[in-house]
Amino acid sequence: GSRMLKSLGAVLGPIISGRAATSDVRWPFFAAAGFAMVGFISQGASLPMLKRIRELLAKRKTIGSQTPFLEGRWVDEHGTRDEIWDLGLFVADLLTTRHYRWITYNRELKNFISDSFPPMATDSEEAHRQAYDSRRKLVRSTMSMTYEELLQQNEDLEREIRDLRRALDELHSQRRRSKSNPVSYSWDAKEQQERVTKDMDIQMMTPGMSGFGGTL
Repeated sequence: GSRMLKSLGAVLGPIISGRAATSDVRWPFFAAAGFAMVGFISQGASLPMLKRIRELLAKRKTIGSQTPFLEGRWVDEHGTRDEIWDLGLFVADLLTTRHYRWITYNRELKNFISDSFPPMATDSEEAHRQAYDSRRKLVRSTMSMTYEELLQQNEDLEREIRDLRRALDELHSQRRRSKSNPVSYSWDAKEQQERVTKDMDIQMMTPGMSGFGGTL
């Protein structure tokens, strides 16, 4: 872009300056100052756009590569405006042709999509793959279930999560008491802690029930 403009200026500059000098020898300098001011203003106005382009390019370094990690750090994928537009058209057409009332229940649909795509593990590629596989198996296992069965399953999981949180609170209270009275934990407390740590991910692995009937 800038190289092309420099080449254009090298061609047009002498022509414009020669024509201006025939009227007054000062006009070429005025014209050069005017073009320089225009270039300065255009460069200043394009700085935010150039910054956005640099940020977008930095966020797209792992697209198409075999690993999502860059220098040991996970890099999320960010799409261009055309890519985002293409995906939006696809989803809108999919919802329409499959008879979802996505305009009437737009807010409920957004809640449903948010629940259906919980955060994925980014500690390593293996952890990310395992989290993806577990969610895929969970979705496949619930595809044949009715809404009432899914609702009952969700209520059972919420009840289990509340029980686990109470157990976790009790475990924390035991820790606080142990600090005042330095006695080692019993094996029951250790088993309880392992159970809580193992089962608390149920909430992350199970999509919520917010949908076209409202947020539950």
